[in-house]
Amino acid sequence: MKLAGLIRNWPWAESLIPSDHGKRATEVLVALSAVLLIFGAMPAKNRSNPFAWDLLLLSGFATFLAGLLATGSSKENFESMLDRLGRRGVISEIDRVKNAMDQIAARLTRVIASGVALSILCAFVAVILSDPAHASRRVGLCLFETAWAYVAGKRIGRLVAYGRLGSYLKASKTRLRVFPGHIDAAAGLKPLGAFCLHQTLILAIPAAFLAIWSLLIPAWPERSLRLRYAAWIHPYLGLLAITLLLETLVFVLPMWWFHRAMCSEKERLLEEADELSQKIALISSQLATARTSEERNLLKEELAFKTRQFWDIERMPTWPVDISLVRKFTVANVSLLVPLLGEVLGIHEKWIKLVEQSVENLHRSG
Repeated sequence: MKLAGLIRNWPWAESLIPSDHGKRATEVLVALSAVLLIFGAMPAKNRSNPFAWDLLLLSGFATFLAGLLATGSSKENFESMLDRLGRRGVISEIDRVKNAMDQIAARLTRVIASGVALSILCAFVAVILSDPAHASRRVGLCLFETAWAYVAGKRIGRLVAYGRLGSYLKASKTRLRVFPGHIDAAAGLKPLGAFCLHQTLILAIPAAFLAIWSLLIPAWPERSLRLRYAAWIHPYLGLLAITLLLETLVFVLPMWWFHRAMCSEKERLLEEADELSQKIALISSQLATARTSEERNLLKEELAFKTRQFWDIERMPTWPVDISLVRKFTVANVSLLVPLLGEVLGIHEKWIKLVEQSVENLHRSG
């Protein structure tokens, strides 16, 4: 059971679960967690109405589990990506790089995990202070979600650590080799770009959850839940800002570092391209004066080869991922910024009031 393995990563799990009964105990913990969440989300009456259920709680936990499952093989994927770069000759001494990145990940996971758990705890404290009438029912949930947040933070910390690959390569003076005209259309670095894009898509899962619910809460049909959810709107915006910052650390910064490194390599290769252009001009003049067909054929072959080398350098991409994917990533994240921009500009508050009034009017007319 894949989820059972996740529970073992709880910061307090090892002290509670003997190793010889670990699997059975974790399965019990998973079952108990599911039962607790279902009972916690279940309304006291009108259970046939889906909007009466605490879907914010259930969808939040489902989002969390989706993120955990998606990051379950992050280390294997990272090492596989490094192996591919090593076989291509882009990076040398792969084993040394793996060991160093493992050490960086070990340090960062603890820091990020504590930070994520603290963020969730602070969000709960803000909600409890703003809505003390429901404080008692939120204390247990606060402890439950803070513990899970630590687990999620460990996974996120590993993603952030892998985003520091470029910085490590620079600090260790490990040369990054690029290959103009490489068949992957990314100078040999496409596995790196694909890995970073996959990592940020994982972080987009909680970001999308926070952004959608910050807009959806004012329109929730069930009035009692809508009033209870309202306390989460601003904490969710704060958590959304943190999540987008983590996305920057996981995708934007490493992409920018490798972009600059590829630009630097291209500048160096352009000197070779300039020398090739002189040789191409010389071969062209020799071709015009060639006396035998054999000489002309040899010159044509050499001309075609050097021309291809020249254009491979001139057209070499400077991003390790298709630029169209970078544009799609930018557009997607701009849409996630909408709630935050609305809050800064004061539009979000107006939206909340407008939607709440519209919902209340609908209830009165109904």
